[in-house]
Amino acid sequence: MLKNLEDDSHVKTRICQYQALQNGKGVYVAKQRVLAKPEGQNRVLEKYGLKPHDSNFRRLVETVDTESLETARKRLISIEGK
Repeated sequence: MLKNLEDDSHVKTRICQYQALQNGKGVYVAKQRVLAKPEGQNRVLEKYGLKPHDSNFRRLVETVDTESLETARKRLISIEGK
């Protein structure tokens, strides 16, 4: 969908994204996304009577250090890949 060139909604979105990086909300959202993936996969596996993944993902995600954004990002990506 094309937007009018005078529409500033993308600027407002980008500003909110930068603010989320500064106040820690961005890491919280990333953690929730990483947790949602295996939970959704487990629901599908249970639906078809298959063995779900182990549930230690929540523990792994909760132990991610939120002090350094770059470290948190790398750690969350590796957890999601598992």
